[in-house]
Amino acid sequence: MGTLITISVAAINRSLAIWGPDVKEFNPDRWLAEEGISGKAKEVQGHRHLLTFVDGPRTCLGKDFAIAEFKVI
Repeated sequence: MGTLITISVAAINRSLAIWGPDVKEFNPDRWLAEEGISGKAKEVQGHRHLLTFVDGPRTCLGKDFAIAEFKVI
């Protein structure tokens, strides 16, 4: 009891094992089509399989605002 588990969002969002060999390349097409996301990445919970905003009851309060900003730009 009392064990603290920490998940590094930055490490998961940049994991070679999850995102493949082009993990460090800016590739927005990866998230525009469902088939652009690899099999392992589909196992990651969160908005479009990223943990940037976390997920569930502790999701980032600014998530919807940030997504709206991206859509406007």
